[in-house]
Amino acid sequence: MRFLVIKQDTSLQALTAQLVKDGDHAPAALDRLRALNPHLDLQRVGKGAVLLLPDSPSYQAEGDKAGDDGFDLFAKEVTTALRDGTTRATDALVANEAQEKEFNKLFKSAAIKKLSDEDTALRGRLDTVATRASAAAKVSKEVAPQLQALKKGAAEELKKLRGLLG
Repeated sequence: MRFLVIKQDTSLQALTAQLVKDGDHAPAALDRLRALNPHLDLQRVGKGAVLLLPDSPSYQAEGDKAGDDGFDLFAKEVTTALRDGTTRATDALVANEAQEKEFNKLFKSAAIKKLSDEDTALRGRLDTVATRASAAAKVSKEVAPQLQALKKGAAEELKKLRGLLG
């Protein structure tokens, strides 16, 4: 869909004569313009009026596409959201890794070692925590590349969608 802003007073019939390439199809083109522009007076189209035109080779107007920036705004929002989301997730992974290092240092301290040697229940709990921490660290290392793949895949899909929309 294209739109034109009318620069001088005219009529829809006069515009049709100027816009339609093939004179034989003028009545059908006029009907289509009427259907697309119910807001216009057929006898007088005033200066500054907006005329909607179909995307069709039978019209010779070079109007702007309606909503041209709509996809760009959408793509920008998606890209920004993905960038911000992956940044927050990456920051959380880094913070989690630092926290895991602190826990490991604490678990290996002489005081905890002495307590766990004296208390087998505590030793069992510490072993469970260490196992879970190790599994969480492994998952964290897998997440970072997945986040990057998500950003890359989204960029590729947006590019494909841009091609489809023209």
